Parts: sequence; structure tokens; C-alpha cells
Amino acid sequence: MSETSPLTSPSGRIHASRGAMLSALATLVVLMVLTAASARWLRLRLMRDERAAVTLRLVPYVNALSIAVNRRVARVTGLKAFVESAASAKEIQREFPVLAAGLQEGATGVRAIQLVKGGIIWANHPAMPNSRIVGYNLTKDPRSFIAADIVRALRTGAMTITGPILMSNGQLAIYAEQRINSMHGDFPDLAVVMLEFNAVFEVASMAKGIPGLDIGLLDRSGHIVGPERATRPVDPITIDVSIPDGDWQLLAAPHGGWGAAAASALNGLWAAGILIAVLLAAFVYLTLERQHGLSSAVRERTVELERTNQELRREVHERVIAETVLRKHEESQLHRQKMEAVGTLAGGIAHDFNNILTAILGFGRLAEEQLAERSGVPLADEDLNRVRNDVLEMIKAAEHATILTNQLLSFSRRQMVKPEALDAAEAVRSVGALFRGILGERVELVIQTEPDLPLVFIDKSQLTQVLLNLALNARDAMPDGGTLTIATRGLPAMAADDDLPAGHYVEISVGDTGVGMAPELKVRAFEPFFTTKGLGKGTGLGLSTVYGIVSRAHGRVQLDTAEGAGTRVRVFFPAHAGEAVQPTLPPAGAGAGAGTGAGETILVAEDESSVGDLASRILRRAGYTVLLAPSGAAALALFEAHPYTVDLLITDCVMPGISGLELAQQLRLRDASLPVLFMSGYTDQLAELKQFQGGHCAELAKPFTSEALVQCAIELLSQRVR
Repeated sequence: MSETSPLTSPSGRIHASRGAMLSALATLVVLMVLTAASARWLRLRLMRDERAAVTLRLVPYVNALSIAVNRRVARVTGLKAFVESAASAKEIQREFPVLAAGLQEGATGVRAIQLVKGGIIWANHPAMPNSRIVGYNLTKDPRSFIAADIVRALRTGAMTITGPILMSNGQLAIYAEQRINSMHGDFPDLAVVMLEFNAVFEVASMAKGIPGLDIGLLDRSGHIVGPERATRPVDPITIDVSIPDGDWQLLAAPHGGWGAAAASALNGLWAAGILIAVLLAAFVYLTLERQHGLSSAVRERTVELERTNQELRREVHERVIAETVLRKHEESQLHRQKMEAVGTLAGGIAHDFNNILTAILGFGRLAEEQLAERSGVPLADEDLNRVRNDVLEMIKAAEHATILTNQLLSFSRRQMVKPEALDAAEAVRSVGALFRGILGERVELVIQTEPDLPLVFIDKSQLTQVLLNLALNARDAMPDGGTLTIATRGLPAMAADDDLPAGHYVEISVGDTGVGMAPELKVRAFEPFFTTKGLGKGTGLGLSTVYGIVSRAHGRVQLDTAEGAGTRVRVFFPAHAGEAVQPTLPPAGAGAGAGTGAGETILVAEDESSVGDLASRILRRAGYTVLLAPSGAAALALFEAHPYTVDLLITDCVMPGISGLELAQQLRLRDASLPVLFMSGYTDQLAELKQFQGGHCAELAKPFTSEALVQCAIELLSQRVR
């Protein structure tokens, strides 16, 4: 037994110091978080106070600007009263220069005073002898708003402000007009005063702006009219400036934006917060270290019994820890084995179903082709067509089962992924009939596609799986029925964001009129195993699977939903610049019912009798000689019995005894140039084929079509080198 207490040993001191350090770090983190929250609150408070201070600072400028404008445009009223009180037009002509000079005197910025009759300038002050101002028809001015405002002033009788107008000296000005009420037909009908705005800004002490602020004065149309170097500030304060013809707006914001003035205060707060946090963390660490030292001193003075009890407690503690670790390890192993077993079971079931579906689809298509060839027989047209329709329905059901099998393979991570260039609109239309059967009678399916969409690059089965998962989620969100809309459209150049680079994209949206999602549920929608469905009604893998598939295709998923307002899932795929993948068809006459071979001999090794019979029948119909073997050993025997006659080996990957890979390797030892076609139901099998050396081989996924099998045979036989 050790004479040193574990609590006072170097190891114990290290653990205690580590605990003190962790406590100090936790204290530091908490204080830093509080400092950040305080800094945010202070910044918002300072910005609010700064906005209020700027507003108060602007009030005198706004009042001065409003008074300066109103006092000057009020000259229009005096001019109007003069004309209305005149006895004759000659008196107006005679007295106008004197009156206009008096109105202009003392009014900084008043550049011209005019009388207008019928839209034509009747008199102008100051007089310009060589100018053609008098007699100018304002209603013919190319600036349409001038004529419009003159008509408005004559119609309403109220003072009208026109502008801003660029004068010949490059300065901005406004016109103030008001109708003259007179019974004399030869009298002017409109009084006009021209006011230069820079002079008004000088009167209001704003000619060079306001120190420390970015400002801009907007007229009622939203145009900036000054002052010099005026801009449209970012996030400005807006104050109305009272003008006779409506309120204008003064925009203002500090240089550098809001909060710049508060930066020094925030920096001080951060410095103080960091200092306090460090000091308190150090205090916590030293306190805990001191406490540990005192406790160690007390424990060192205990009796031998305490040491024995301590040793016993340590042994019990270690045993509990060991048992806990062992139990967690066993649970982890059990869970991993269970998931592997489920994945293996799913992959095995999918593999067996692919064999079954290969036979169903293959023989079904052969039957459909033969019925199609005989559909012209007069005595049995109606019966043959009925049987052919039944066969087509059987093929559709098998194709539906193929989709479900692919879902099993996707779950077990054994799905064969072969991305290709696809037309998204065509892919959506092709699954329409399948969805109508799945959604039920109470859900209306609407498909909207745009023509001439860019292509997308993705595995077709995975795209179908994305659409199927979204459609099933939408159906479950509409228990009382509704409308499911699947739409496609092209998006021209999207700007770059956090998720996607800039470029062209294709959008596929799936929207429903269901119950929608609350905000707190929306943020968790893509989490694996999260579901709002009842027990046994959902795995929570639907949207997470969609997210994973789309992300692997370099796309993005966006969820638009609101509680009670339905849900729309938008999927964005990058536009693909390549050409659409066309179905690879054999040359003319290469169908399942026509001969294309030149009598070549093909050795087929397949332990599933129905699949082997199907492959043999397809190849014989294509004109080949077929040797069928139910196992790898039988295939070796057939090869030995027909030396130098086998031109192609077609083999299943997984067979009892000798596997397809082993069979191919042994036959290659006998015939180095023998081409090989491997048939498989999932990727775990095809991954083993990377070990196969020598080239001249291909892979064919189950279930396959007769055209695909014949085309693979043609391509491999064309590479045959004798």
C-alpha cells in the first residue's frame, strides 16, 4: 500500500490544478459574454442617443431653410396683388420693373421675377435686352414637368413649386407660380418668382453642408436639390421641410455612420471588461489552488485508516469507471452492429429484389414487345391490346418497386450514384404519374414547367428520391386534402452568398397548402431524425436526405413556411453547360426482338435462374450464341468445354462458391483479352471490381433493360482483340 495519499500525490495536484484552470477559464468565458452583451446594449443606447441629438441639431437648420424659402417665394403673392389691383395692362408694363426691383431687393437668391400669360413669358425682371426670355412659351419647354406645373397652378390657384431646374450658370433653382385672378382679358394670368437654391442654403448656413453630417435635401419627387456635395446618406434621419407646395425632406447621418462616435466608449468598455474578466479569473484560480493546498495539508495528517479507506474508494472508483467505459463500449458496439445489420439487411433485400425486379421488368418488356408485334392480328386485336395494357401496368408497378429499392439502397449507403446531365422539367413531368397514385384522391397535383431550361448534373434516381420525399412530406401536411404544386424555372445570374457561388441555377420548387411550420420547428427541419409526425409515422430522414443529396450536387435547399400558410421547399441546382444525356440505343435492329450479333458466343454466369434465363433470351434474340451457367464453377466447366469460342463473359458479382470477380480473374488467365460485363445490384459489389485488372470490362446495374444489356455486349465485343 502506498504511503502517499492520491489526493496529495503529484497526479492529484495536476488534476486539482486542471480543475482550477477550467473553473478560471469558465469564469473568464462568462465574463467575456457579459462584456459582449453590455457592449451591444451600450452601442444601441449610444446610437439611439446620437440619433436624438442629431435630430435636435437639425431642427434650427430645417426651420431656417423653411423660413428662407417661404419668405422668398412669398414675393409671388405681392406680385399677384399688384397685377390684380392694376387698372390697365399699360400700367402693369410701366410699373412692373419698379415693383420687381423692390421685390428682389433684400431677397438673397431671387434671380428673376416674371409675369406669364397663356404660358408665354409676358414680362421679366431683370430685363435682358438681347435675351429672348420675353415671349418664350413655357408650355413648349422640352422639360415636360414645367408645362405640367404651369397648368396645375392655373387650374388650382394654389402656389406651385417647379424644379429643381438647372440654370445657365450651372446652379439649381426653383420656380414659384400662382394664378392671377383678373377680369381683364389682356392681363397676365400667372405670377412667377425664380429662386436659386444655393443662396437659400447660404441664408440657412447650410451652403457647405452641416459639420460632421452627411446631408441631402430631397424635393417631393425624391430628387436631391442640394446643398453642395450633397449625398443620399446611409440609414438617415428624415425631417420634413415645410414648402408651400408640399413638404420636402432633409436627410442626415453622421460621417462614418452611426455608432462611430461611440467607438471610443465601446473600446473603453471592452478594455475594462477584459481586464476585470482576467483579474476575476485569476482570483478564482488562486482561490481554488489555495483551497486545494489547505485540503491537502489536512489530509496529510489523517490516520492510516483514512489512507486505507481512500485506497479502497480509489479502487472502487476505478472499477466503476472501468465498468462504465466497458458498458458504453458494449452499447456502442451493439448499436454499430445493429445499424450494420440493418444496413446489410436492407442492402441484401434490395439486392434480392433487384434480381426479382430484373426478371419482372425484363420478361415484362419482352412480353410487351411481342404483344406489340402481334397487335395487328385481326382476330385478336382487342384481347391482345388488353393483355398488353396489363403488361404495361405490371411494368409500371415494377418500376415503382425499383424506386423503393433505390431508397433501401440509399439508406444502406449502397446506392449506385451516376450523375448525368438531365432536363429538370422532363424529370418532374416523368414522375407526375407516379405521384398521382401516391398522393391520393384528396390531393390535387399541379405541375408547372418552363421550356428551354438549362440542364442539371445529378443522378436521376436521386433526383426522383428528392422529389418523392418532398411530395410525401407535403401529402402528410395536408391530412384534409389540398394542392401540391411542383414547378421548375431557370434563374439567370444569382449573386454569390454564403451557400452558393454566383452563376446560373435551375430551381425546382415543391409547395403545398398544408398546415405549415412554426418558426421554432422550421430551424430544425433539416436535422436528422427530427420529425413532427406521430410515433411510427416518420423517421425524420426525409428532409435531411434531401439536404444531403442536394448538397452533394453542389446545390442548396431553401424552406419557406409559416404556421397555417403552407410550405414551399425550393431546391437550387447549378446549371450544367454540357448536353443532355440521351438514352444509348443499339444500332438499327439491336432491340430485344431483332438480331444484331454476328454469332459471337457469350458465357452468362448467374445463380438467379430467372435473371440468367432473361439474359440468355435477350442475347439470343439479339443474334448471339449463349452458354448459361448457374454458378462460377459451372461457368469454368463450360469455358473449358468450349475452348477459344467464348467471346464475352457476363457474370453476376455475388454467387455461391466462386464469385463473379474470381471467375473473371481465372478466365483472364486462360484468355487475357476476354471482355467482361459485371452485373450487380449495389455499390458494395462494384467497389470490389476496382481490384480487377486488365481493362475491357464494364458494369451493369440491376434491374437492367434489354437494350442496355445488348448495348453493353456490342460495346465490349467491339473491343475484343484476338
